[in-house]
Amino acid sequence: MPAAPFPAVGVPLFVVSSGNTEVSPEVKADIVSVEVKEEEDRVAMAEITLNLWDGVRQMIKEEYLTQFQLGTPIEVAVGVNETSPIFAGEVTALEPSFGSGDGGDSLKIQAYNRLHRLTFGTQQRTFQKMTYSAIASKIADEVGLTGQVEDTVTQQEHVTQENVNNLTFLLKLKPENYEVKVEDKTLFFRTTREPEGPALTLAYRRDLIRFTPRQRAVPEGGKVEVRGWDVKTKKPILGKAGAGDEASKMGGSTTGAAVSEKAFAPATRTITDEAVIDADEAQRIAKAWYNRQQRDFVEADGECPGTPVIRSGKTIEITDIGKPFSGIYYVTSATHTVGRDGYKTSFKVRRNAI
Repeated sequence: MPAAPFPAVGVPLFVVSSGNTEVSPEVKADIVSVEVKEEEDRVAMAEITLNLWDGVRQMIKEEYLTQFQLGTPIEVAVGVNETSPIFAGEVTALEPSFGSGDGGDSLKIQAYNRLHRLTFGTQQRTFQKMTYSAIASKIADEVGLTGQVEDTVTQQEHVTQENVNNLTFLLKLKPENYEVKVEDKTLFFRTTREPEGPALTLAYRRDLIRFTPRQRAVPEGGKVEVRGWDVKTKKPILGKAGAGDEASKMGGSTTGAAVSEKAFAPATRTITDEAVIDADEAQRIAKAWYNRQQRDFVEADGECPGTPVIRSGKTIEITDIGKPFSGIYYVTSATHTVGRDGYKTSFKVRRNAI
């Protein structure tokens, strides 16, 4: 596994750009802090705080209030000794603060990644004879994004968007093992990256400032049955999933369901409210639900010296904290903060097996 890229001595760095052009040295010198937050199935946010007070002229730097406007493109790169891009979006809010005394006036710039474009307005419409992935591609095109989707295979007779925004609709529409996210100007509608190898390794007492895991029972059980009705053949439809259908055990050997059934009792989850049209789709849905209910077996919060490698949707490896909790984890959220105290990364992770 790759070692964590933390040099013994390093200089925290950040780059803030607008339309891929780095802000001027004067603006950069006035940046007090930069924070980027990513979370699974949510809009990513960057928050940049600028000093507004000009001590030489004894007045506010009014030019900053017009340089950044709603819709202004913003890119952020962070790192130690060298930077890596972690955010691309556009300004969605400006919050100046006046009256804080000499040197206390500031401007807080809030930017969202372009997933926020899917939150504008609500729609009441019906998609006919389209797969879920084709619907995702159509919505991406409507909001000026490039859709990169994984085929969901089954063509639906009709799917109704019930007066909700596009993001809420896609999050409800997506299969249980899919993710909806945006990187720069590309909308991804795809299976999660949980089966991928870890992007880096963090070792206790070497890389981790703190790490707090929690293991829980999985009352949903170790089996899933998806039941439906075939209107053409007038016969029941059944899809099943259980042990062996894991997309990945993330380096572990025993799933949360197996541990829970051994400690308590076997259980089966029966799903009857999914709109299945054939046995193949029922089977895909059963496997997706099975993996969904296993994935939060172990959850944790952590913090480490800043590293841009830790991103929502990636996997990392945690070592030297004992067999039940050491292993590969999927990152569900990451916050990168650069300020007077240096650069730190905090994160939330999960895994489905030990």
